[in-house]
Amino acid sequence: MSLVKLLAWRDIAGPFYGSEDQAVLLYSLVKMYRPRAVLELGTGLGVSSYWIAQALKENGEGHILSVDDGSHWNEDAIQKVTPALDKLLRKLDEHPTFSSIFPRAKVPHYFDWLNALARTFELDAHVSFVNESLDLSSLAPRSNAGLLSKMQANEIDLLYADFTHGPDAVLALLAGFLPNMARSSSILIDSASTLWLSYFVLEQTVAQLNSGKVPAALLVGANKERRERMMEIVATRKFTLVHLVERKDRSQNGLAWLKIEPVNVVPYPLTAMRSEGKLMPRTVLEWMYEP
Repeated sequence: MSLVKLLAWRDIAGPFYGSEDQAVLLYSLVKMYRPRAVLELGTGLGVSSYWIAQALKENGEGHILSVDDGSHWNEDAIQKVTPALDKLLRKLDEHPTFSSIFPRAKVPHYFDWLNALARTFELDAHVSFVNESLDLSSLAPRSNAGLLSKMQANEIDLLYADFTHGPDAVLALLAGFLPNMARSSSILIDSASTLWLSYFVLEQTVAQLNSGKVPAALLVGANKERRERMMEIVATRKFTLVHLVERKDRSQNGLAWLKIEPVNVVPYPLTAMRSEGKLMPRTVLEWMYEP
């Protein structure tokens, strides 16, 4: 059963980047909110990618695009075997499911084994891996047209950033992707809540957004169209910041969740709601409250 294999992969590979618990949380969020277009920045060992894909598969819709340049897993990097990597490879070589993908003598190409695992978990129809360099060193937004075209979507329902989480990177991430987020969507940033400067930057930024102001850092390098789009988003959205912190003394032990919703009198995403003892279908709410 593919779920049993998925659990084994979480238990073996999850602790390497501290994603064993977050993967299950992301699975639950995807099950609840049913996003269609999911973008992950930083694949790592694919633990969260596969758990998100599993939830999408069970939902019967949606696709996750996971982006990484594989720099942590090229031949040079793998040859510099650390104790943690040696322990990981030893466990994989000894496991009946993964030994054929990760033979101890030779670890295959990064994207080859990511796709091989996707097939093993029967998730290859719901996840795609993209070899692309990730750079958030500049606050000036990069064009996301290429990623969006690969997703075959104009808007992102869920963005999970799991490769850098410093304060400048957090601001660059918001500047670069906030204009592309769906009306009701979420941005999740790994480890940002337990890095002091990133925590403060997020708190201040979200407070300014909810007061109807766009921080200047989110407009650096933006053209007129992008500035107008950012202004429109801030005027018509509510931003809720939740710091999900693990009680574990390690460097990757938290998750910042920025929930984005239209300013309205009903919660999002729209769903059936009770009113005076009666159940109001989502279609009724759309008719009553959506412009």
